[in-house]
Amino acid sequence: SDVYKRQIIHIYDPTTFKEKDFMSGWNPFYKKDVQQGGHVGPITELLPIYDQSCLVSASLDGMICLWDVPNHTFKKELVGHEKGVYSLDWNNDYKYLLSAGLDHEAFVWNTYVSEKISLLRGHNHPLVGVKCLKDTNQIITADISGMVKVWDVRNFLCMRTFNVPCEELNAFTLTYPKKRIVVGTKNLVFYDYDEPKDQYLTDEKPCLKVLYNDILLAFITLHSDSVKVWDARNGKLVSVHRELSSSDLTSCCLDSRQRKLFVGDADGGIFTINVKNGAKMRRFEGHEGAYRMITCLAYAGGDNNKLISCSRETSVKIHDDGSYDTQRSCRYEMKQHKGSVNELSINNEENYVASCSDDGLIIITNISSYRQEAQLKDRESTREIKHVLFLNPSPCLLAVDGEGKMNFWAVDPSKIKNNLVLSLYYKTFSLTNNLENFPISALGFDRLTNYIVIGDEFGNVAIKDASRFLSKFDDISTSTEKANTFYKRQEPSYKRATLLHRAMPQENDGENTPKAGGGRKVLITAVENAEDDFFKETDVENVRNIKQAHNDGISYVEVIGIHACFATASFDCCCYIWNFQGERIGALILGHDKKWSLNIDEQPRKEAAIQEAEELYMDILKSENRDHYLRFKKAREGSTIIGEARERPTIKNEREDSRMNMGENDGDSDEEVDDFGLSKAEAVRLRARRAINKIKNFHTYDEEQEILDLDKWMEAKVSLKEEEEEDLEILQDLNDYKKGGGSTYVNKSMFKSKKPTIKAKLK
Repeated sequence: SDVYKRQIIHIYDPTTFKEKDFMSGWNPFYKKDVQQGGHVGPITELLPIYDQSCLVSASLDGMICLWDVPNHTFKKELVGHEKGVYSLDWNNDYKYLLSAGLDHEAFVWNTYVSEKISLLRGHNHPLVGVKCLKDTNQIITADISGMVKVWDVRNFLCMRTFNVPCEELNAFTLTYPKKRIVVGTKNLVFYDYDEPKDQYLTDEKPCLKVLYNDILLAFITLHSDSVKVWDARNGKLVSVHRELSSSDLTSCCLDSRQRKLFVGDADGGIFTINVKNGAKMRRFEGHEGAYRMITCLAYAGGDNNKLISCSRETSVKIHDDGSYDTQRSCRYEMKQHKGSVNELSINNEENYVASCSDDGLIIITNISSYRQEAQLKDRESTREIKHVLFLNPSPCLLAVDGEGKMNFWAVDPSKIKNNLVLSLYYKTFSLTNNLENFPISALGFDRLTNYIVIGDEFGNVAIKDASRFLSKFDDISTSTEKANTFYKRQEPSYKRATLLHRAMPQENDGENTPKAGGGRKVLITAVENAEDDFFKETDVENVRNIKQAHNDGISYVEVIGIHACFATASFDCCCYIWNFQGERIGALILGHDKKWSLNIDEQPRKEAAIQEAEELYMDILKSENRDHYLRFKKAREGSTIIGEARERPTIKNEREDSRMNMGENDGDSDEEVDDFGLSKAEAVRLRARRAINKIKNFHTYDEEQEILDLDKWMEAKVSLKEEEEEDLEILQDLNDYKKGGGSTYVNKSMFKSKKPTIKAKLK
């Protein structure tokens, strides 16, 4: 291109190698009133977007131009770079255009709008390029200093950073299907992805725990060095969160809203991450001592919002999830155990947490008052207790010791609380094919079917039906008369023998054996006692056995009652999904299980969320303007909240119109005001917004980018503390709905600078 008709893009016919056409850029000799488009600097990169029939060009003038390929015409400009651009790439899954150059940030664009979507910040030097790795959610950027960053395209967060030892990095590229980053300095440096070679595994490390998230419709698996999220609808791997801790991860649990994942590690640390993007949110006061490894985490929801943790060093801590002081999050520490605390179980109905230990003791603690409600110990056994599980909603606690003995305890508010009501042993076939007592390694309970799911160290699974036992148990627990009868029958056998001995005419034949009339001997036997017992081993019926469900010991069982199935995690590095008929219906494996048959019907959940949003929306209309309320109520049968919202773009405008129609002054309000300065209508709006967010969350990962586009101000929340996030949310509501309006602070620095003003507003 010459200096006057510069920046021409030539088009050649590949069959004849002759020029077919050209697309000319900006010409300084054209008249100023003529609309022109194109570059004014050297063109450095060309990128075709096939499904949009578009060609993207980048230049050292900092501009990105889009060209219509069929018509050979200019379409639009993407303006945002301050310096030259010489690297472009296209993410076909999310339809994002990526650009990088002499600026220290990579830009993310939507080709249908002229403004950037996001910036990938973190480099301190000019970038040498930006690339998308095919069939993944990863973006790779590198700068001239040798810093390479891996980003998640779904949330634009940096997942990993590493440095290439070099004086200057000149170029890099990616290879596929062998995933590799090739970096060019004075030499070529190859970085291979550390991926499991066996595509039939969940991970190369043992699967320690598996959880089901009903809100995101996802499974979460815990490994010693990572947390993985899987789509429950198809079994595909959605995201991997690595480098969460410097030590091995050991336990995890979800909060009541299933948005946060609490994670414990081998060094006694406890922290929480965002389930969807893996971002660390906060830390909690950890455990100390030589044996400080976290053995179990449990979350008490409802009015408590408490996190309970235990460790090898005998202590149980109750943390306040609402505390912002990471060094003083612990509200109570219980040290009554004399051995390693192995497991916790929560009873949300009664606000109890049960802990078991190697000292053979089970302690039940009130989560609200921190009072110890009971200490339970099997007097006939000194073995360590490995697992505890509340059989909610029945006031019954199941405890398992190290040899497979299952003890069923009555707990508060049962009429026979603190009593051992039934004991039985778990038996399975050993390697020599003999039926023997064997340790239990995992427990689960389905409250809908009363099934107890057991996993052992051989990889076997047993399903037991406790319906008959729990029916008897609940009957006795609520009846004072039957409870008294139970207590009488629990008297020691020697006392009962003495009472029977005195009640009968006896003769002594020198054998110290009581005789009744006619010389008949009367013996008090164990069989005779068992006939009078309330509970029998047959009350817990064995329904089904799955032999060799895994090739190694089962580490965790997660029962998913709403889908009538359960998930098992194992030390064989696999995680499987089973129905209660003993059939495997899915496997969480890297290669994707093509026989995945876990069917999740989302329609009832969507309809319930829409109905909730409509009801709250009606409350808003009713509190603001009765005319709108009656109109919406009348049309509700034939429309939805979405269609009505299109007719009413903003609640704020309707509110102002209604006040003008009713003759209200801007400075006066007749609405009820709560302690936080929010009117009743505003509180309802906040509830409605949360309900509508439920509808958005049904799309989960597939349309997450659309949610980000709709709520751009949410980008500022990624790095904020929880307290600042709440303030920012409240401020957003105030700005949107309060009669006076106000400016919106959409970034962290502006928000912090205005924080005193915000606090004043909230007061």
